[in-house]
Amino acid sequence: MDKLVKRVTAVSLEAGGRQADVIYRASGKKRRKVSPLLKPFERIQRKLLESQEVGGREGLRLHEKSNRKRRDGWLADALENQIKSNRKAYNVARKALPGGVLPKA
Repeated sequence: MDKLVKRVTAVSLEAGGRQADVIYRASGKKRRKVSPLLKPFERIQRKLLESQEVGGREGLRLHEKSNRKRRDGWLADALENQIKSNRKAYNVARKALPGGVLPKA
């Protein structure tokens, strides 16, 4: 059975009324995917990967904006766009570490 299916119920119409029979019911107990000791490290890793994604999206947005401004604008603004997207990724990654260790850029 597919993971999305939690229960299958067959409803039949009888002389006395409707009869509902549960044919399949998935167990409600799910296995934990991350051990409790590694959960904080997994959370930090996930946040760092999200920060890379944010930096990449910001870099692409700035690249397209530079191209709209002028011909071959991406080349003239490449360094500035890279610095801006890296700063944005850093600020997102900074929030992943506990205790506010890193300063805001």
